[in-house]
Amino acid sequence: MLENYEIKDDIFVNEVNKIIKIYKDKDRKYRSNHPIHLLRSFLPLNFKLDNFLTDIDNAADLWKFADSQHENRFFKCLNILKKVSSDELLMLEKVSKKFGDTQKIFNRPTNPVGINHQLSSIPTLRIVSSLEKKKGRKLKILEIGGGTGMLGHMCEVLGHQYFNFEVTQSFYIFNSIFCRKMHKNNFFDLGVDIENVNNDILINSQKNINLIPWWIFLNKNVSIPDIDVFVINHSFYEISPIAIKFILSRASYGRKEKAQLIVSHWGSPNHTKINEKLKKEIENKFNFDLESFEGHTDVNPIGTILISFKKNEQFSNEKILNPIKVKSNKEYSHFSIKKILGKFLEIFKNKIFDKKYVIGDNQPKIINNPKIKETYTKDLMDVIELVNSLEDYFKKPVCTEDEVNSLFIDHNKHI
Repeated sequence: MLENYEIKDDIFVNEVNKIIKIYKDKDRKYRSNHPIHLLRSFLPLNFKLDNFLTDIDNAADLWKFADSQHENRFFKCLNILKKVSSDELLMLEKVSKKFGDTQKIFNRPTNPVGINHQLSSIPTLRIVSSLEKKKGRKLKILEIGGGTGMLGHMCEVLGHQYFNFEVTQSFYIFNSIFCRKMHKNNFFDLGVDIENVNNDILINSQKNINLIPWWIFLNKNVSIPDIDVFVINHSFYEISPIAIKFILSRASYGRKEKAQLIVSHWGSPNHTKINEKLKKEIENKFNFDLESFEGHTDVNPIGTILISFKKNEQFSNEKILNPIKVKSNKEYSHFSIKKILGKFLEIFKNKIFDKKYVIGDNQPKIINNPKIKETYTKDLMDVIELVNSLEDYFKKPVCTEDEVNSLFIDHNKHI
């Protein structure tokens, strides 16, 4: 007999169904206003090709997204971090309990607290801390593809303003529902909570947590706030080339100074085919530079870096669709020998000197400060003890993979 985990809270179910309907109605409405080549570029390509659940139509599916994409990463994340601070440990506990309380409604064998996603977000927050110290104030942070939204919950605890641009409907609905539960009136869903969009809707937001649908982000009339740092974690390579260029253009538009971007691991290039030619084009068009930040090599792990970028002036008036100039036979027959030799020389130099691109680089540029290292006094066992205390608190396992792994454990009993 199959176990029944039916949600018994009708108010919750009705709320989810209402939000799904509003989102789907607006999604359908705004798709009619955008060209196919742009719409297809902002589809969650990797998720669809890997059979990930990108769309949901009922509340019963929501439990699957708590800490999704971070299953079985607990010890991997711990080994990357090595040490944590007392403040980080307190933040993990606060976010875990607050998030975990919202997941009780599903009454599953596990009660996820988002611990894996939180641990993988800590290297990003350590760079955020360095930027906060440098600016002397709290930051405005915009994440491209926030997934389960754990970075946003952590930013809220730390006092930063967080914006999450999400194109995957299932993740969007998950964030819309549980950010409301966790942050109440301090949350703003720009896709669901407003009917008429004005150009300053993002700039005027006073909420600490903000959720942005694709039709708002693609609307170039809607101004982007003066964001201090953008974040693209685990997904840069998974975004289509057209979309990544649009995002970088949107992020750097109208800025006097270069925009800053944190990348923690680049994601999988299996489906988007990010090659050397495309890396060069993006870096030239947006003046990519690897930026230094204050930290410590024992605190800031390999894999999370800080980048600055701004669209090159010569591309500032570039149109998305450029008119195609058809060359005459005469033009085709007069290739410059100098250009051909120059091209071969460039390829030869890149091979000999092993040209490095910022895109794909995992080595952070750290200005070592020994005092920073002194605050990281907690080790891996302290995090494990925290997880044990959370399991005592919820009376259930709290890692998402515990439920997945239990399927195999239970099955083995019957072999």
